[in-house]
Amino acid sequence: MTALVVAVRRHRVASYFVIAFAFSWAIWIPMALANLRVHQGSSWPTHLPGLLGPVVAAFVMSAIVGGGVSVRDLLARMMQWRVGGRWYLVALSPLAFFAIAAAAMAATGRGWPDLGELGKFSGLPVVAAPVMWGLLLVAAYAEEAGWRGFALPEMLKTRSLLPAAVVIGLLWALWHVPSMLVIENYRQMGIAIVPTFAFGIVSGSIFLAWLYRASGGSILIVALWHGTYNLVSGTAAAHGLVAAVVSTAVMAWAVWIVIVALRKGARAGRIPYSPTAALTKVSQHTRARGGWS
Repeated sequence: MTALVVAVRRHRVASYFVIAFAFSWAIWIPMALANLRVHQGSSWPTHLPGLLGPVVAAFVMSAIVGGGVSVRDLLARMMQWRVGGRWYLVALSPLAFFAIAAAAMAATGRGWPDLGELGKFSGLPVVAAPVMWGLLLVAAYAEEAGWRGFALPEMLKTRSLLPAAVVIGLLWALWHVPSMLVIENYRQMGIAIVPTFAFGIVSGSIFLAWLYRASGGSILIVALWHGTYNLVSGTAAAHGLVAAVVSTAVMAWAVWIVIVALRKGARAGRIPYSPTAALTKVSQHTRARGGWS
């Protein structure tokens, strides 16, 4: 057992992905083999338990790598809400993209999107849009605590931001594959959607890696963006022009980040981000302000 722990600690990034994939695929692959289908607005069957793979792997690896200190560090970053107000605006930016798309639809005579359809998501019952937003934020936490909460900081110890984000994005896309066999929306789009989906996921990974580090390592901020993006791009309200505008905006933002990184010689990614150091600064700032109230 000791030898296994030593091996896991030595190969912590690879071990993280093995655990995350194993947990999620152990749920999704049997669903696919049983020919189950996940539909929008229906809570059964649901693929959502499989989304817990990244967060389970993050806590398991944090406990193995650093014990209670690392687990508390992960929890602190999940609750790190004291960041600049501009990062909350960035986190909510998908709502602006949705508004632009809705206005474009109305201007071209196609009417306004049905906002009630924001409450219909694959594997969940139909609920009011604000409730759905909250549910999708919880689901986003399950992913972001892993991809950005554990995998990214570990990879930034040996890689710059852009390469780390691309690798995580490719593995993130691969992780989704079994779920695409059971979610009816994906099945209807067929295999032709795979290249576009992969490019979109990698673009999202680049953007979220940038946002994670820019916000000082706040998992809350990236989860808020992720959940908001899913609300306006993954619900029944997201179709046609709406989906195209929201997805294209994310890809364009990621491309801009890449261009800036290349023009600056990726200087921002040469100094590995240390979540522990960031938390120390946050803690010092908090004590100086007299607590979290």
